Amino acid sequence: MPKHGACNLCSINLSEYVVNPFTKQAYIDYDTLTFDIFHIVEAMDDIIDENLNNHALEAQKIMSMKYRNIGIGIMGLADMFIKLGIVYGSKESIRVINKLMPFIFTESLVASSELAKIRGSFPGYNSAIWDATIIKQNVHKDLLKSLKKDNCLRNCSLLSIAPTGSIGTLLGVSTGIEPHFALSYKRKTISLNKNKETIYDVNIKVLNEYNNYNLNDKNVEVEKTFVTAKDINWIDRINLQAEIQKCVDTAISSTINLSQDISLEEIKMLYLYAWQKRLKGITIYREGSRSPILSQDFNNTFKFDGVIKRPKELQADFYLTVAQKEQYIVLIGLLENKPYEIFTFRTKENEKLNIPQHKGKIIKIAKNHYCFKSEYITIDQLQNEYETQQEKMFTLFTSMLLRHNAKIKFIIKTAKKVNDNITSFSSAMCRVLSKYVEPEEIKGEVCLECGGGKLIRENGCVYCSSCGWSRCS
Repeated sequence: MPKHGACNLCSINLSEYVVNPFTKQAYIDYDTLTFDIFHIVEAMDDIIDENLNNHALEAQKIMSMKYRNIGIGIMGLADMFIKLGIVYGSKESIRVINKLMPFIFTESLVASSELAKIRGSFPGYNSAIWDATIIKQNVHKDLLKSLKKDNCLRNCSLLSIAPTGSIGTLLGVSTGIEPHFALSYKRKTISLNKNKETIYDVNIKVLNEYNNYNLNDKNVEVEKTFVTAKDINWIDRINLQAEIQKCVDTAISSTINLSQDISLEEIKMLYLYAWQKRLKGITIYREGSRSPILSQDFNNTFKFDGVIKRPKELQADFYLTVAQKEQYIVLIGLLENKPYEIFTFRTKENEKLNIPQHKGKIIKIAKNHYCFKSEYITIDQLQNEYETQQEKMFTLFTSMLLRHNAKIKFIIKTAKKVNDNITSFSSAMCRVLSKYVEPEEIKGEVCLECGGGKLIRENGCVYCSSCGWSRCS
């Protein structure tokens, strides 16, 4: 954007261009997108004239008339990927971007050229613009030859990726080129009420759409695509942005969310990699570094004590349990002999295991890379063993509660409230967690065996403190 340039911006909600969403037949409606882009360019050009007398500076008015810059952006990108059954940041998402973004740029260019035939080129027009690298790289040579022949263009610049924080939230879709911050979260603003913070809940629209979709037509593999900012590593974020910006002729907004424990060295590597990929710009947000605009809120029924940083290795208990005829592996990572983290997932189909309860180690190999090793079994990439994204997120949430010293009874109570589609999963997890509930006296009941002993609940079972009778024996 030149000095004194004006931001005339709009954003296309890509989520609305997916046909047959959540199915294996899902695709992008490029025909409708072509039609809409032409009218968007036309409308944005109208806005330039409408705003001419509203600029604060005369220099802005002059620049706006001379170059007639517009900034067409996108939002709902993460929602589009989900509807297509594609994981944000994956190789498949890159392939989609490599078709979609050149298409948006080319159609915007064609629309601006057609509009120039009626309204005239922007006053600062120079035919040398057709030799710009961004045009040569994204426009087919035959089409480019035709555009050069017409020798007219209404707008000097066309694409700009704005943050779309407000409008994206209003529509319930992902903002700009960002993944979803979380499946549900709280957003803070001071713009809706003079100098007073307003906090409101945000629930992503695409999750509700998926839950309400016809079950018979639903592609369950789509559940794996419900990833959030915390699930996507910064390398994949940068790679995706690098592909997008190849088609953006002005600015691009992007923020990478980082965990609180990220090292200074890794942040240095992030910026160096972004520079190597020639990103125009990038912002990072380290969790907890400042009061956030976006935040997740958890039931305040437990106290957050200080969290001990996770050691590279944790002693761990291995369990096999069955819930609703499905076999589950449950791993409990122990710190100071107390549950610190948990991994729960189904055994592979047609691969029923027969391994006794035993101890091993959960080892952190790298960020988002954990493995379990024992004398009986080795499981690599524990974080990839989940069948659904929902189960993965539920387990991560449970580990978070454990690390903050939440009472296990509270965790089990919370788990019992989950959606029906993970009942067996939550049951398996709770069954094992109950073994770690601290002993408690069952008031008002006495042992029916000896008639006088107190009943104690411990390790998921009830026993008599006097005669030793147990319901589990």
